[in-house]
Amino acid sequence: MGNSEKTVESGASQPAPTGHERGDRPRRRGNSTAVMVLLGMDVLMGAGIGVAGHVGLESDAITLAGAALATIGLILMLAYQLVGREK
Repeated sequence: MGNSEKTVESGASQPAPTGHERGDRPRRRGNSTAVMVLLGMDVLMGAGIGVAGHVGLESDAITLAGAALATIGLILMLAYQLVGREK
């Protein structure tokens, strides 16, 4: 009666689960989302620069640079989706 502590019957405690047992999917999904958001912002910035260069500044060089930035961003988004696809 004086001993109110609870003990484990087997005498050994369970080891903490490793990363694979817990599942690292939420962390990877968060990283994937962050990368896609940043690449999307890159595409929008490139398109904005291209439109500003064409309409506002009437500069072919700035328009081409914006279009190139947007195109490279789209290619990287596609590559990231293809490579990062879960199996």
